[in-house]
Amino acid sequence: MDMELVKAWAACCMARAEPRPLAHVLLAGPASSGKTALLCRALGAVVPARGAASRVELRDMDITFWEVGASLTEIRGHYKKAHAIAFVVDSAAHGDLAEARDMLWDLLAEAELQDSQLLVLANKQDAPGAKTLEEVGRRLRLQRIRGRRWVLHAASAKQGFGMHESLDWLQDELRGTVARPSDRHRFAASRGGG
Repeated sequence: MDMELVKAWAACCMARAEPRPLAHVLLAGPASSGKTALLCRALGAVVPARGAASRVELRDMDITFWEVGASLTEIRGHYKKAHAIAFVVDSAAHGDLAEARDMLWDLLAEAELQDSQLLVLANKQDAPGAKTLEEVGRRLRLQRIRGRRWVLHAASAKQGFGMHESLDWLQDELRGTVARPSDRHRFAASRGGG
């Protein structure tokens, strides 16, 4: 009798367990902006090799982050899969952030990324001399972005702040656009003549 109860409970749990939605996010930014540190410390992910993926389990979905360096050519194969771009900038960097601005606008100009949401992380906000969010936004020319949902958040990989809010924003933005694996399968089956 106890074994039958265990089997029934297990069957009930298995029937309720649905695959979680999986989003793909390009994690980009200039060298030394803190992309790897954000993944490792703030997200608890394993250090990926450049161009490799790190999967993070969040409350409503899983997100695969594709970490890329300063070269956009190494990620072009992942563009079609990207639901969002997480762009990391070193807000304590000397200079006017021209390299970061150029890289960001090159990404935004890619036709395959036109529907991708944009999360900009002003990392190293805890560092002496860090630029304010307003200054980072102005230097990156974020106010010129049209036809795309975006947000700029303060962050510190070293201190671990800013990531919860950023990931909450990503989940909220992606919730309606990322289908569960079972939903994608049902849609494909219904289009296939069934």
